Amino acid sequence: MKARIVLLLAFIFASDFIFAQDWQSVRSGGEYYFSNPSGEIKAIRIDSVKTSGNHQFFYNYSTIRSTGDFSSCATAYGDSWIGRYVICRNDGMNFFLNYAHDTIRVKTTANLNEVWNCFSFADGKHIDAKVSSISSSTFLGITDSVKTISLQLKDQLGNPVIHFLNNYELKLSKHCGLIKTANFYRFPDSVPIFSQFPPNEIQSQFEIYGMTNPQSGKTNISFHEVFDFQAGDEFHSRHTFFSWQPPGQIDTTFTIKKVLERINYPGNDSVKYSFERIEKKIIYGQPSSQIIHTWDTISEVIYFNAFPSLDFNKLPGELIRGFYISNDEFVMQMNLYCNERRSKTIPGGYGHFVGFYPNDSCMQALIIMDGCLPEKTYIEGCGGPYGGCAGAIMSEHNELLFYKKGTEQCGTPLDPGILLGIDKAKTSSGIKLSVYPNPACDNVSFAIENAHDLSYVLELSNLLGQIVLKKQILQNSFTVNLSALPKGVYHYQLKSKQQSVANGKLLLQ
Repeated sequence: MKARIVLLLAFIFASDFIFAQDWQSVRSGGEYYFSNPSGEIKAIRIDSVKTSGNHQFFYNYSTIRSTGDFSSCATAYGDSWIGRYVICRNDGMNFFLNYAHDTIRVKTTANLNEVWNCFSFADGKHIDAKVSSISSSTFLGITDSVKTISLQLKDQLGNPVIHFLNNYELKLSKHCGLIKTANFYRFPDSVPIFSQFPPNEIQSQFEIYGMTNPQSGKTNISFHEVFDFQAGDEFHSRHTFFSWQPPGQIDTTFTIKKVLERINYPGNDSVKYSFERIEKKIIYGQPSSQIIHTWDTISEVIYFNAFPSLDFNKLPGELIRGFYISNDEFVMQMNLYCNERRSKTIPGGYGHFVGFYPNDSCMQALIIMDGCLPEKTYIEGCGGPYGGCAGAIMSEHNELLFYKKGTEQCGTPLDPGILLGIDKAKTSSGIKLSVYPNPACDNVSFAIENAHDLSYVLELSNLLGQIVLKKQILQNSFTVNLSALPKGVYHYQLKSKQQSVANGKLLLQ
C-alpha cells in the first residue's frame, strides 16, 4: 500500500510539473530556431535554469555584444536576442529584458480578450497586450492550442497611438512555447543598434522554423550537410580579385563544377569528390587582356575533423575559434539562402576579434593593415566558402551564381560554350550555319541558310587538327551522331571549293 501511495504522489507531482509547463514562453532541454522575413535565423537554447522563490530564471546562450556605448571592447557573454534571461513566475507572468534592461511582460495564462500592460515608457505611454484568439493551429507538422497576442501602443490617457508594433503579434503554443515573437533585445525600438561588432540588431518578427524537442522542421546546419553533394550536382560561380599593390592585378574567373563521383572514407571523417571543371579566367591588363580557358577533371577532399568543421555546430551569434591567428574568435551568423537552404556566415572585417576566450574582458576587433579578412559563407548542399572582402589595397569575392541539385535549381546558369570560347559560327558569303545543341552530348544538328547550292563539305576536327568527321552536304539540314567521339572541344568548318565559308567550335560533354 505504501508503494502505491508513493507512486500516486509521484504521479500527482509529475502531473503538476507538466501542467506548470503549459503555456510557458521558453523551455529548456532543446534548441528552437526562428526566422524572419529577410531570412535571418536566431535560436533559443536554454543553458541553465535557476530558481528563486516563485521565480525561475531561464538563461539563453550568450552572444557577442559591445561592452557599452561607443566602446571598442566586446564581450563573449552578451545578452541574446531575447535578453540575458527570461523570468517565469508561477502565476504565468513571464518577463523579458531588453538592451536597456526594461521589462517586457507576457501573461501566458491570460484568457481570451484579456488585456495587460506589456511594456511601459518613461513618458507614461505603454503597450497593451491582448489575447485576440485561442485556437488549434498546426506548425512544423505539430498541432497544438495556440494563443495569439496582439499589441497596441497607447498614450498617457489610454488612447491608441500609431506605432509599427501595432502590426506585431506574439503566438504562444501550449506545449512548445513561443512560436512567433519579436526581437526582445531591441523591443520596442525600430531603429537598429549600429555597432562596430556584428550583428547590427534591428527589430523584426521571428517565426518558429525548427526545434529539437520534439524534432521538427529544420534546425542547425552541419558541415556534413554543407558538403553533401551527389553525382550530377552543378555549381556555377564567379571569383573576382583586385590588387592595387604594384604591379597590380585584376582578374575574374567563371567556373562550372559538375560532380562526377563521391567517395566516403571510413569513419565518416572525410569525403572525396571528383568534378568536371569548365573555367574561363580573364586577366585584365594593358594593352590587352589575357583569357585562359580550362576544361579538366579535379578532385577535392573535405575533412570533417578540422577547422571550421569542428566548431560549425555553434548557434547564431556564438563565438568560435578562428584560424588566422591563435587568439582570433568570430561570431557565426545563420541565414536562409535560395529555396530555404540554410547557410552560415563567418563575418569579415570587424567580425574577428583578438582576445583570450573564455576569459575575455575586452576583446578587440582584429584590424588588417595590408589586406582584408574575407566574409565566408557556407551553404547547405552547395559548399563554400562564398563571400569576400574589400580592403585598402585589395578585394576578393567569390559568388555562387547558380546551382542544380537533382530537379532543384536556383540562379542563372553560365554557358559552358562561352566559357570555353565557343561562339556562334563565323560565316562569309552570306551563308548562315546553325549548330545545335552546343554544348552537345551525342546527336548534333547542322542547318544551312542562304546556301547558293549544296556543293559544300563539312569537316570536324579535334584540337590536334585531326579530322574526325568529313561529310558531303546533300541537304540544308542534317543530324550526326558523335557519341563515339571523346568529350572535348572540336572545330567545325563548312567549305566550298576548298574555301572555308563558315566555322566555329563545338563542345561535346
